[in-house]
Amino acid sequence: MAKYKYTDEELAIGSQGGNENFRKLLIARYKKVVLWLVSRHVHDDFLREDMCQEALLGFMRAIDTFSSTVGTQFNTYATVCVDNALKSALRKQKQYFRERSYEDKDVLDMDEMAIPGGEDALFSTSVAQDIREVLAQRLSELEYDALFYRAEGYSYKEIAEMLGCDVRAVGNALTRANKKARAILS
Repeated sequence: MAKYKYTDEELAIGSQGGNENFRKLLIARYKKVVLWLVSRHVHDDFLREDMCQEALLGFMRAIDTFSSTVGTQFNTYATVCVDNALKSALRKQKQYFRERSYEDKDVLDMDEMAIPGGEDALFSTSVAQDIREVLAQRLSELEYDALFYRAEGYSYKEIAEMLGCDVRAVGNALTRANKKARAILS
């Protein structure tokens, strides 16, 4: 006996035809999958909400662009779409932080920069940001990305998948990044 009255594919095609109830059913079915995909990519609570929204947008695009004639199951297609949306959003986020200059920080109102924990927390956040900016200038993009993904707890294999290279390239990039970082910070 079938678990659901409609298959995922039927719901996707039906929602493309304008049936909002089918869209809502499909979103409800995949909510946990989408949240799980976000948890695989995002280990920073600060980014989690934004990335959940990006993942949901990727899922909605999957619903709107799914075609049953290709022969792919909806769950496979949707997972790839959400995964790609998250990777793209994270790349844009990193690019934004790399391009921010010191002048941008001076424009911010000090009330906006207030961090629970007092001046020590603000100072440590400021120092961390300065270190990231120096590293962004001195490391290659692969070295920088690999270093910070590794600091977030990703394995070499996960980093390689996210950056679209092989595990060996990640290992080499991390070795170079660590040497350069030690030289910069010493």
